[in-house]
Amino acid sequence: VDPQESYVMAMVTVMLSLSVSILCALLIPVDIYVISEGNITSESLHVTISQEHVQNAYLALFSSLLFLAFCLVPYAYFYGEDRGGDDFDKLDRSTCWSAFRSTIFFLSFMLVLLGIGLNFRPGHRESMHSVLSGEEDALRWLDDLLDTDHRGLNAVSFAIACLTLIGVMGWVEYTAYGLATMPLDWLKGKQTAAEQRQDVEINIADIREKYRAIQSRYGARDDGTVDLSRMKAADRKELNKLGRKHKNLVQHNYKLQELEQKAGACIPAVLQCLVPFRQLVGVSMMSISLLLVLSLLLTLLDRLLHSPCGLSCGYTLKERQIYNPADELFLTLSVIFPMDFIVLGVVVLFVFASTLYGIVSLGIRVLCDVLLVWPTHVI
Repeated sequence: VDPQESYVMAMVTVMLSLSVSILCALLIPVDIYVISEGNITSESLHVTISQEHVQNAYLALFSSLLFLAFCLVPYAYFYGEDRGGDDFDKLDRSTCWSAFRSTIFFLSFMLVLLGIGLNFRPGHRESMHSVLSGEEDALRWLDDLLDTDHRGLNAVSFAIACLTLIGVMGWVEYTAYGLATMPLDWLKGKQTAAEQRQDVEINIADIREKYRAIQSRYGARDDGTVDLSRMKAADRKELNKLGRKHKNLVQHNYKLQELEQKAGACIPAVLQCLVPFRQLVGVSMMSISLLLVLSLLLTLLDRLLHSPCGLSCGYTLKERQIYNPADELFLTLSVIFPMDFIVLGVVVLFVFASTLYGIVSLGIRVLCDVLLVWPTHVI
């Protein structure tokens, strides 16, 4: 990793965010088990997990997730933008203060957006004009805005729905792409770093040959260089284009050499061991992708056709009417403890890996505008 492009705070922030997110997902089957079967008791460890413990775990994890999403992640981003390229991980007080100030502005902006959204959410009865009518009307407007009668349930639900909408947009763009393409890439295989480097070196040799062919059309000076003033505009343009391609290929070749040197590391070694079983791994990934997509489609169809209240309640269901393969799989595995936890963990990690694959493949995009692109060797 280039030390000028990475720093300790960013790595710690990413690891904490991913760890807390995965723990939030893995807590769901524990919650279901405690509700359906009662407390989880371990006689050897003398530990009992009750509904109260699960509730406290939810509060702790989601509070940590909110802190990470709205405080630590923005702070790490702004710190990375202000730190400069030559100070590495040197602590700079002015940089820390600048990142903290930017984080405060970001948090204030998000709170303003949340307040505006709460004011126009469905079910909000009081008009914003009542704030100017008097102190009593303003307090009544604030109580209705924060839903104090129900301990802020509607306000919190609206905030969670907004965050969920952002997550669904990322799911549609990146996770769906990864679920579809990552299994196919495993099935068709991929060149090793050494094979890719051979192709790159052949392309570099071709570019150099074309470069020399264009230069040979014009006489050289006494010092051996080509007089560009005598060169046609089309040839100069072609030379510049070849020069850019040559530079990019040389940089890519260096990256591939680094990958070859790191081939003995832990993760590359594990992936290399899976190469002989590439077809099996690809088929397994494709099966999980099809299972997830089919289950989601059947769930949506069931909600649309059999919801008793429709749009007014968010298409909730009292009980399932259409067969769902994922539900049946987890119900069957729940008899063999802890197989359901293991399978759910595999599914969560697969979805996470598919999301990363989609982000690396497509780059960071907003409204089809590419903001950041990773080089292909990262995949």
